[in-house]
Amino acid sequence: EAQFGIRTVSANTYPTADFGLTYKGEDGNPSTATWTTAASTVFPYVNRAGTLPIANGYTYRATADPLDTTTSVVLTDAAKDALAVVHTYTTQGNRQVLALTFDSAGYLTHGQVLGYGLVSWVTKGLFIGERHAYIDPQPDDLFIADSIWQGPGDPQPTACSTRPDDPSLPQYRITGADFTAFTNWQTATQAKAISKSMKVEFPYNGEGTTADYYNSLGITTDTLTPAVQANQAKFKFVNHTYDHQNLDANFVNVTVSHSGSSTLMSGASGQFLNSWGHTVIATGIPSGTVVSNVSADGRTVTLSKSTTLANGPLQVWMGVTYVQTTAEIQQNATVSSQLGLTTRNPSDLVQPDISGLTNQNFLQSAYDHGVRYLISDTSRTGDPHTYGANEGAVNSGTYNKTAPGATPASGNSWRIYTLARTAVNLYFNVNTPARWLAEDQCLYPVGAFGHVDTYQQLLDRVSDQLASYLLQGQNRPLMFHQPNVAAYDGTHSLLGDLMDRTFAKYGALVSVPVVSPTMDTLGLRQSDKEVLDAAVTSGKIVASTVPGVSVTLTNTGTTSVQVPVTGVNGGSTYKAESYGGQWISYATLAAGGSVTIPLS
Repeated sequence: EAQFGIRTVSANTYPTADFGLTYKGEDGNPSTATWTTAASTVFPYVNRAGTLPIANGYTYRATADPLDTTTSVVLTDAAKDALAVVHTYTTQGNRQVLALTFDSAGYLTHGQVLGYGLVSWVTKGLFIGERHAYIDPQPDDLFIADSIWQGPGDPQPTACSTRPDDPSLPQYRITGADFTAFTNWQTATQAKAISKSMKVEFPYNGEGTTADYYNSLGITTDTLTPAVQANQAKFKFVNHTYDHQNLDANFVNVTVSHSGSSTLMSGASGQFLNSWGHTVIATGIPSGTVVSNVSADGRTVTLSKSTTLANGPLQVWMGVTYVQTTAEIQQNATVSSQLGLTTRNPSDLVQPDISGLTNQNFLQSAYDHGVRYLISDTSRTGDPHTYGANEGAVNSGTYNKTAPGATPASGNSWRIYTLARTAVNLYFNVNTPARWLAEDQCLYPVGAFGHVDTYQQLLDRVSDQLASYLLQGQNRPLMFHQPNVAAYDGTHSLLGDLMDRTFAKYGALVSVPVVSPTMDTLGLRQSDKEVLDAAVTSGKIVASTVPGVSVTLTNTGTTSVQVPVTGVNGGSTYKAESYGGQWISYATLAAGGSVTIPLS
C-alpha cells in the first residue's frame, strides 16, 4: 500500500488506535450524522449543509483526538463522536485508510449515499463504470381518458372490491389548463440546480385528438390538444399506439354460448380483459372477425361477425395481427407529425398494458416500422416474453426472442430491446390527493405494512422509494398516467407533488443533478451495460494504468463492448462528459481491440 499509493476502505470497523480512534460504546440506535469540512475531499458530491440519517445498523461510538493531525474526521453523530475518519500513516509512505464505524447495506439510505464515494475514494476517482442519477417519468395515455377511483369527497366512493378499470367508474381526460399548469410546474422544477435537466416523457394516443373521441366524453371544445402543441418543445413524446390497443396474442380455450351466436365465454374470470379489437381466428369463425365488445366481468366477448362454432370447449386464436399493429404505429406517428411533436423518436414504443411481448406479429411489425425499444414491468417477475414483465438486473433489460412474424418484411434477424420500466404506487386512475389516498388505503388497509393515514404520509412513503432509485443510479423509466398530471387545485398535480418531495429528499443528501435521457438513450445505456456486465463477468475486459500517465483497456472477447471510464477526460474521441464533478469517457472496444487513453 505504501509503495504503490494504494488506499483501503474499512467499511465497518471496530474503532482502535490503529485508525486514530478511541472506543466509547456501541448500540443499534439511529444517528443523524453531520458532515465536516473534510468530507469535501472524500465525498465531494454530498450536500454538506444537510445531514445523513444512519438507521437499521449497528454503530460503534468513538472519539478522535483533535490534536491528532493524522486522523481527519469526516462524519460525526449528534454527540460529535467520529463515525467516519481518514487516517494517514505518516511513517508508512503516507498510506491512507477510510474507516467507518457502522454497518450498512445497499438498500439502506446511508449505504446508497456513501457507496459511490467509497469506491471513488479508494480508487482515487479512476475506475471502470459510471454513475448518473436518472429520472424519466412517463405519464401514459396523453390525449385519451382513464377511469378515476372515487374518494370520500365524491358522491359515491369506490368500494375496495372494485376493479381499478371497472367500466362503471367515471372517466377523466386532462384539460388544456391541466397541461399548462403541469408545464409551469416543470419550468419551475428546471429552475432548481438539482433538477435543471428533468424533462417528462409523454406516451400519447392519437385517437384522443379526434372530435369523435373527445365528444364521446362530453367534451365539446378540446383545450388539451392546442395546449400540448403550444408546449410540445418542453417535453418528450413516445408512441403509445393510436387507440391504446392491447397488443397480445394467445390461444384461448372458450365455450360458445349457443350455436350460431357471436358470443364467446372464457373459462376463467378476466380471460378477455384488454382484448377489444383483437382478431379472432378458428374454424367456423368468418375471416376478419374481431372482438367488438367485452363484458364488465371480463369473461365474455362479442364478435363482430356471427360464428358457426358448436357448443363446448374449443381453442381459438385471439390477438393483434401484423396489419393491425402497423396501423396502430403508423396512425399514431401521423398524428405526432400533424401536431408537430418534434421530440418523438420513432425507435421508441410504450405498449398499452405492457402487452405484445409474446406476439411475434406485433414484434415483427414494430421492427419493420423502426421500433427498437419496448418496455416491460419491473413490478412482476419472470421472463418478459412469457409474462409480459421483467424484473431484470439493475439497469438492464433484455432482447426479445427472435421468431418469424406473420408477414416478415425484413427477415428474422431483428433485435428489439425491452427496457425494464418501474411501476410506481401513484396509481393510473387517481387525480386528487383524496382519491389517491382512498385507493391506497384499500391496498394497504389499517394494520398492513405500508398503511398511511394522510396524503403527506403517502407522498413520503412513495418518494422514499423514488429517492432511493436516484441514489442507486437506476436508469429505468417510471410508469405514471395522464390523470396524475391533472391540476387538482388549479396549480398542483399528484405527479408534481411526488417529484417535488423526491427531489427535496434527494437534494438534501447529495448535490449531483438528475438527468432525463430519452427512452431510447436509456435503452442504449441498459443494453450497453448488459454487454459490459457479461464481458466483465467472463474476464474479457482487461484494464491497466500507468499512474498519472494513461489507462489501457483491452477486449479479449469476440463482441464489441462500450466501456465507461470515470476519472478520464478523453475528449470528443471518447464522448467525454463532466458530471457530478468528475469526467466520464466512453471507449468502444472492438472484438480483440485495445485503446490507451491519456490521463492528462
